[in-house]
Amino acid sequence: MSSFTKVFDDKRPVVSIQKKFFDEVVMYHFLPRFFDDWEVSVEDNSITMPDYIANYENAVELKPKALIHIVKERGNKKSLFQLQQISKLAKGKINAVTNYDPFVFASNTIAGIEESLTNLRYQPQNNLRFFKGGVSTDEFDFDTSCVADTLFHSSVIPAIVYAQHSTFTGWTPIEARDRYNALSNEEKQLLNDLDIDNMPAHVMQILRFMAFRTFCDLSVFVSWNEGEEPIVRIVDVDYKPASRKFEEWAIKYINILSLNSLC
Repeated sequence: MSSFTKVFDDKRPVVSIQKKFFDEVVMYHFLPRFFDDWEVSVEDNSITMPDYIANYENAVELKPKALIHIVKERGNKKSLFQLQQISKLAKGKINAVTNYDPFVFASNTIAGIEESLTNLRYQPQNNLRFFKGGVSTDEFDFDTSCVADTLFHSSVIPAIVYAQHSTFTGWTPIEARDRYNALSNEEKQLLNDLDIDNMPAHVMQILRFMAFRTFCDLSVFVSWNEGEEPIVRIVDVDYKPASRKFEEWAIKYINILSLNSLC
């Protein structure tokens, strides 16, 4: 383990279902022992400022997104994130597309990480945030090369790539929605309760898909005080109830395919 602290964290309120999802499902079934060298903590920061922001002079939040190739229609080679840019631009959600490419970030080279951070600085779109003295600021007043070097040596990027590969089912969100809708009410309740002891294999695969989406939505924080070693944290690994997400994911995916002429 490197000289700085690596922490796998969740800044959402602590509830038993969240801890069960991470400890018993993700860590035990999908990623056995892989994160054993990380300090795992689940804290209730729903009211107070998270300590990885409040206790540090500087903190950078990065949302890497899906780092593996999952949209393969018509030989597409772009990342899901890049394809989503076209959809968001068409809907007026962004003013310009960003040059950030998750595949470049996933290459885990210092140059690639620095390029990714630089592109996000120009078009952050809520995928890059900087906190100074515990306060979010639009001024990205940090050394990109130092943050890139920290991320490279932390092993956080290959850890996320491995987690995404290990939980990827190969399904599109459309297929996942259809599989979820085909479940009986009893099977859906097993998902909601995370009753893995009584969960059939085909339901467990749906849970695997949900774990994959979790690893695509997480954030990475690099926090530091001047003259001290930085801390790298992975946050937002919370469980998203199935009933609220599958239709939303499918609709977004259909729009992405349509606007990029992939269907």
